[in-house]
Amino acid sequence: MKDSIITNFTGWFVRRWRVSLLMLLGILVFGYASYSTLLKREGFPPIAIPIVVVNGLYQVNDSDLLVNDLTIPLEAAVKDVEQVKSITSTSNPNFASLVVELEEGVDIEKAQDDLSAAIDRSSDIPVDAKIDLLTINAGAIDGESDFIFSLYNDDEDLITVQAKAKELANKLASTDGIKKVNVSEVISEGINPFTGEAVQTEAGFNRVGVRNGDSFSSHQSVAIGVAPRNSVGTIELSELVRDEVTKIISQDEFEGFDVAFTGDFAPSIAGQISDLESNLLMGLGAVLLVVYLLVSFRSALITILFIPLVVAGTFASLYLIGYTLNTLTLFAVILVLGLIVDDAIVVVEAVEQQRRKGIAGLEAIKNAINEIGVADIAGTATTVLVFAPMAFISGILGQFIILIPTTVIIALILSLLIALTIVPVFSNWLLPVDKKESLGGLREFVKDLERGFSPLIEWKARLLERFTRWYLGKVWRTILVLVASLAIVGYGFSFASKLEFTVFPETEDADEIFIQLSFDDGTSLSQAKDFAQAVDSKMLSVIGSDLEQIAYFGGDKTQAVLQAKLIESGERETAKNISERLKTALGSIAGVDATVSVAGPGPQASAFPISVEITGDDVSKLETAANQVEDFLSEVKLSDAEITETKIANLQVNRRVDGKRVVDVKAKISEGADTNSLIEVTDKISQEFDDNRLSELGLDSGSIKSDLGQESENLESFESAGVALAAAMLLLYGLLVVEFDSFLSPFLILLAVPFGFSGVFPGLFATSNPLSFFVMIGAIALAGITVNNTIMILELTNQHRRAGLGIVDSVAEAIRTRFRPVVATSITTIIALLPLALADPFWESLSYTLIFGLIASTTLIIVSFPAYYGILEGLKVLGKRLLRR
Repeated sequence: MKDSIITNFTGWFVRRWRVSLLMLLGILVFGYASYSTLLKREGFPPIAIPIVVVNGLYQVNDSDLLVNDLTIPLEAAVKDVEQVKSITSTSNPNFASLVVELEEGVDIEKAQDDLSAAIDRSSDIPVDAKIDLLTINAGAIDGESDFIFSLYNDDEDLITVQAKAKELANKLASTDGIKKVNVSEVISEGINPFTGEAVQTEAGFNRVGVRNGDSFSSHQSVAIGVAPRNSVGTIELSELVRDEVTKIISQDEFEGFDVAFTGDFAPSIAGQISDLESNLLMGLGAVLLVVYLLVSFRSALITILFIPLVVAGTFASLYLIGYTLNTLTLFAVILVLGLIVDDAIVVVEAVEQQRRKGIAGLEAIKNAINEIGVADIAGTATTVLVFAPMAFISGILGQFIILIPTTVIIALILSLLIALTIVPVFSNWLLPVDKKESLGGLREFVKDLERGFSPLIEWKARLLERFTRWYLGKVWRTILVLVASLAIVGYGFSFASKLEFTVFPETEDADEIFIQLSFDDGTSLSQAKDFAQAVDSKMLSVIGSDLEQIAYFGGDKTQAVLQAKLIESGERETAKNISERLKTALGSIAGVDATVSVAGPGPQASAFPISVEITGDDVSKLETAANQVEDFLSEVKLSDAEITETKIANLQVNRRVDGKRVVDVKAKISEGADTNSLIEVTDKISQEFDDNRLSELGLDSGSIKSDLGQESENLESFESAGVALAAAMLLLYGLLVVEFDSFLSPFLILLAVPFGFSGVFPGLFATSNPLSFFVMIGAIALAGITVNNTIMILELTNQHRRAGLGIVDSVAEAIRTRFRPVVATSITTIIALLPLALADPFWESLSYTLIFGLIASTTLIIVSFPAYYGILEGLKVLGKRLLRR
C-alpha cells in the first residue's frame, strides 16, 4: 500500500524523534504554567446581557406624581436611542426603574453611553432626581459583583451601619485589582423637590445569619459588592477582599462592627479544580487498568502519557485564546477525558497489531497509520462537527455554553495531532515485536503478565467473528439479527415517553438552598422585616447545626431572596430532604409565601413560574381582565399537575411596557410539575383569551400574553440545542458522504446514534433523571463519540473489500480487528465519566446520558452492525444484477 500524506506526516515525527520530545516537553511545561499560574480562575465568565437598567430616585412620596414627572420623561428620553428594543418601567412613590432591552449584538457599553447622553439632554427630567445606569453581567452573583459581604452592628441604627459600609467601600476601592465596590443601600438618600431638604427613606432591608461555634445569630446588615479588574481571577479576588476587609474592620473606627462573607465563587471553583484533578487521576488509573487488561501494559503506559499531554495542551490553548479557567471550561476538560482516549487507543492498538505480526520499526508505524489514519481523522472531524453547532445555542445560556464546544474542539484537535505524532514515537520505542518464540522461565511469565487479559480479548474477538460469519451465512439469520436489534432499539426508545421533561431539574443535594419570599399585598416594610426574622428562626429550628450561614440578597415590602448555606455534604442529610422540611415549616408563617429550592445547574426557578401579562391604557379594564384571568387559572384542568395559587400583581405598583400600563396575574403550579405542564398552561390561556374574548374585554389584540420568565429563556435554549443536534447530524452526513463517496454508507455509520439513544432513555429512567438541557448536551456529545466506532469498522471493511475479500469475510475480519479498540475506548470513557455521575449531581444527567448510550451503542454495533452492512451490500449486488438484465 502506498503511504498516504497522513502516514508521511507521522513518519516525519517518528524519524525526528528529538523534535517530538521537544514538542512534548514544551506542551507539558506551557500547559502546566497555564493551569497553575497564567489562566485566570473564576466561577462563571462575564456575560453581558443586552439590557441597561436606568434607576431614578425622586423623593416625592407619590406614585402618580413620580410617574408623570420622572418615569414618563425617562421613557421619552431613551425610546429613540438607536437599537432600543423595548422599555419596561416600574414606579413606586419615590423610585422609578427602567429596564431597557437592546437589540442582540449591540455594543452594550456604547449603548449605555448613548442612553446616558440622551437622559442628560432631556430638559423634562427633574434636576433633583438622582439617575444611575447599570448593565447586567449574567456571570456575576447579583448581576454586578463577583464577591459580596455584609456589614452589621446590632448596637447601631441602619443609617450608621450604611454610612460605615460606604466608608469601608471607599477604603476597599483603592486596593489594586479591584474595579468597583457597590453598597446596596437600604436607606435611600435624596432631596425633597418641594422643600429642598435632604430626605432619608428606608427603602429595603438586608439580613445575615452567622454561625460562631455552637451558636447562631441573625442580624440586620448592609451588603457590599465587589467587582474585580479583568486581570484578577475569582480565587485571587476572594483572597484579596478577605484580607483587605479583615485589615480594615480591625481598625479602631470600625470597633463593634463585624462582617460576613456571603457571596463567593472561590470555594466552588476551588472544589471544581480539585474535582478535575481527582477525575484526571482516576481517569489515568482507569485507562492504565483497562488498556493493560484489554491490550497490554506497555500500551497502557503510552496512553496515560497521552492524556495529561492533551489536557496540558488544552490549558495552554485556552490561555492563548484569552479564555479563563472557570466552571464551564473545567467541565469541558473533564468531559474531554472520556473523549480523547479513543485516539490514543486506536493508534496504539493498530501498531500493536503490526507488532504481533512480527513487523518492526517504522514499517509497523506506517502500516498502522495507513490502516487507521484516515478513519481516525474522519472520526475526529465528525466529533468536531457534532460539537460545533452547540456554539449557536441561543439566549444567555448559549453564551455560557459556547465555552464547552470551544474547549472540547480544541482538545479533540490536539488529541488527533498528538496521536499522529508523539504517540507513534513512544509506540515505536515501547511496543515489542512478537517473534513467535518461547522465552521460557521468568521472561515468559513477565511477557504474559504484560499482556494482561489480551489473550482472552483475542479469543472473544474470534468468537464474535465466528458468530458474525455464522449469521451472515444465511439471509434469514441476518434478518433475524437485524430485527432483534431494531426491537431492542424500539424498546429502548419506548422509555422516552416515561420520562419527565424539565429544562433544569432540581438536584438531590448541594451546599446551598435558595428561598424566595413573597409578602401579601399591603405588607409594610416593618412587617416584611419581622417576617424575615421569623423565617430565620424557622430555618434555624429546621436545619439546626447543619446551617452554616443565611445570606439575604435584598428585600423590600413585597419580596425577599435569601440563601441558606449548609455544612459540607456527607456530614448531613441531603439538601433535598432539608428543603422539604423547610417548605412545611415556612408554610406555617401567615402572610408569607415561601418557595424553596436546592441550588442546581440552571437559573433558580421563579416562585410563581407562570405570569400572564395584560397591557392597556384603561386601568379599570385591566383590573377586570386580570380578575377573569385569575378565575380561569384557578379552575383550569391540567393533565399531570394543578394550579395551587394565583395572585394579581402590579395593581398598586405602576408598571409599564413601551408606554402602556401592565398588570400581571401570577400562578404557582403543583410541586413536581415538569416543563410540559407549564407549556400546557400557556396553551390553554392562548386558547381561552383569543381575539374575540379580548374584544369583549375592550382590549387590543395581543394584549394578554403568557410568560414563563426564566423558563421561557430556558425553553428557547433547549429548542436551539435540539436544532443544533439536527444540524450536527446533517453536517455529519455531508462529511461522511464526502469521506466514503456514497449516499448510503453514512446511514450505516449513523446507526450508532439511535443505537446509543436506545440505552439513554432506559438509563435515565433507571436513575430517575428527566429529559433536560444537559441530557440534550450529552446526546450531542454521544452522537459524536459513537459514530467513531462505526467509522473505524466501515473503513477497515472497505479496505478489505478493496483488497479482494468478499462481503462476509471483509466485515467479519473488521469486527474481529476492531473489537478490542472499540471495547477498550468505550470502557475507558465510561469509567472516566462514572465518578462524575456518582459524585456530582450538577453533571449527573449528562454523564449518565453518555454512559448508558455508550453501553448500548457499543454492544449493538459489535453484534448487529454486520447484519445491516450485509443486507445493504446484498441489495446493491441484487440491484446491479437486475440492471444488467
